[in-house]
Amino acid sequence: MSFRGKLATTLLKTVQQVINKDIDIKRIQNRYHADKGRILRLYLTDIKQHANFKIENGKVSMIHCDNPNAEIQLNLDCLINLIDGKIKVKEQDGTVYMDDYTPFDAWRRGELMIRAEESESWLSDLTLLNSEIYREAFPSIRAKLGK
Repeated sequence: MSFRGKLATTLLKTVQQVINKDIDIKRIQNRYHADKGRILRLYLTDIKQHANFKIENGKVSMIHCDNPNAEIQLNLDCLINLIDGKIKVKEQDGTVYMDDYTPFDAWRRGELMIRAEESESWLSDLTLLNSEIYREAFPSIRAKLGK
């Protein structure tokens, strides 16, 4: 496995561990009626690596699955920027600055796509990811990774 593949594996495992330790998943499940055991695949397009996550009974598990309910597609740099919560922006005049970066920002920029079964609401997945899981989990992930 390449260095970027190993880095991705470490990051994804860290995300899962922090979410299970620091986030009240049961509360989020109850609030959004997310109790159907749906499977979400996070697919890193540049390294062709994925992880499947299932939220059930208040925990997030990484599982093997050939047919997830929804898939978030992004590249490893996008994932790293999301974990950092910042992205380097270069203006046309050459000015460079750091800006906040969330899953919604990545989606608006075309750097994160969600594919879902026709009957599934991918927009609610993005909203849940952006407003609950990202806001609650990623500061802890940053702390764990020394950011």
